[in-house]
Amino acid sequence: MRDLLKPDSQLRAETYQIDYPLGRGGFGVTYRGHHTLLQQVVAIKEYYPQNYALRHPTTGGFTIPTNQQEIFQRG
Repeated sequence: MRDLLKPDSQLRAETYQIDYPLGRGGFGVTYRGHHTLLQQVVAIKEYYPQNYALRHPTTGGFTIPTNQQEIFQRG
């Protein structure tokens, strides 16, 4: 599953860390993670409609084709 965020990925200025994916659907991915400051387990939902966005393999960021940007933004 190369299009998922990697374990130990840091989010929101290192406030959250990805542990592993819990599930995915047509519009997103849910991960188990933890809040690094509070040391609490959290669920992290990522908006990732695979029909409209592609994940960059190195940075983890999205590339949205020009003809799909409006649809992606509405979501």
